[in-house]
Amino acid sequence: MAGALMVAVNAADYLRARGVAADRIVREDRSVNTGQNLRFSAALMDRTASGHRATVVTSGFHVYRTTLLARRAGVLAHVVGAPTSPAYWLSATLREFAAVLWLDRLPLIGLSLLLAVPVATAAFQH
Repeated sequence: MAGALMVAVNAADYLRARGVAADRIVREDRSVNTGQNLRFSAALMDRTASGHRATVVTSGFHVYRTTLLARRAGVLAHVVGAPTSPAYWLSATLREFAAVLWLDRLPLIGLSLLLAVPVATAAFQH
């Protein structure tokens, strides 16, 4: 299905309300997080065309982590941030920062080791 749109329920309703033909919309409604959504959508796209590219629309604050997850899932994707209410920016940005640190644990482990050396040195001196 060339030009198909992989979406969840709300996105499908949004697209149909704006004139996108229902036969161009493929629902991916099994995922519970972004990583699963990317993998499941890639599998759906693989069934219809090899070498597919995707445009992923997500919250503006979620673009960086979505890009990292897409690369890890092997999905060739252009990730676009949709407008997000300013009321969500502070908490969402903090959550994304923590999630990116968790996603790339190697820098987190390195940072922990760098901090552990002076802390352990100070603790053993007393």
